[in-house]
Amino acid sequence: FEDCDYVAMEVFNNEWPRIFGEWYRPLELHIPCRDPIDHLMSMCNERKRKFDCNARSKGEIETAINSCETVLVRFSLSLVNQTNINLKCFSAPFKTNEYLEYMGERLQRKSLETEYVQRVTNSKREKE
Repeated sequence: FEDCDYVAMEVFNNEWPRIFGEWYRPLELHIPCRDPIDHLMSMCNERKRKFDCNARSKGEIETAINSCETVLVRFSLSLVNQTNINLKCFSAPFKTNEYLEYMGERLQRKSLETEYVQRVTNSKREKE
């Protein structure tokens, strides 16, 4: 990663300090901050599960949540305590153009520039 201005990885949260904790320059880790219910419904959709809205007891609610949660734990509050990692929260889902404008001021220009193409990673869902 020595020559990279931008790194995107779907990894467990403890990988960031393992890889970049002793890095030669600080890492700005961008965290998508989103509504917890919207995030849960997105995970249900990604796993093709229907959330049980009729769950009433604590056990039923936990079961409904656990059936949707993904295994990959990408965030932990322990990241706040890393001396060489700075967290930046972005409203999510964020507008791609706004994020690209923000990043455009910080990254080196590519020698061959192309137009950004959105790649859908999750199917559309009905927000009830």
